Amino acid sequence: MIWGITGNNPSSQVSSLEGASKLILLNQPDVDDSSELEKLEILLSKQKLQEADEQTKRIILKDNQNNPLTSPKIKQLPLDLLNSIDQLWMEYGDEKFGLRIQWQLWQKIREPEKPCFRLLPKKVEPLTDSQVWNKFGCLVGWRSDDKKLLPDAKLDFSIKAPRGCFPRTRLWLHGGHGNTVKQFVALMDKVAQLE
Repeated sequence: MIWGITGNNPSSQVSSLEGASKLILLNQPDVDDSSELEKLEILLSKQKLQEADEQTKRIILKDNQNNPLTSPKIKQLPLDLLNSIDQLWMEYGDEKFGLRIQWQLWQKIREPEKPCFRLLPKKVEPLTDSQVWNKFGCLVGWRSDDKKLLPDAKLDFSIKAPRGCFPRTRLWLHGGHGNTVKQFVALMDKVAQLE
């Protein structure tokens, strides 16, 4: 009826409106982030942890032209993005993977052990960040017993991997000359803001 009155075919208007709405959606930055997170969710749901770990790295480093993060860049990471990544790893990793899990493990290692009750309490020196980093790497399966970083071929990319193993946040950091430790501390400080 509209076609007869106006001379315009309404079905052609609908298809042009659909094309316009796709263009509008493509220009929104949140849509791109959401599709990248959807890819991550699909990989995690299929238990493809190595690919999911790489996808997580791509998402995090996207705004930094795929370059490793320095401390100032870590401080600029959006909390909502970190929270989304954390929730996906927690949900599909049976609550043993994720950023908050890493933060909990980091905090546990940083806290000095309390001595047992004694008449003369022994003073416990806190660990340095480098010592905590080495213990953390061993605990989550990134390092061997001799504290060397393990290559991908020796990592367990299954749900049986050590608690806190994924995502491998160490791959996001600009390392060398102790920077990795400083940047990991900065990242854990940022993750602490999620709680």
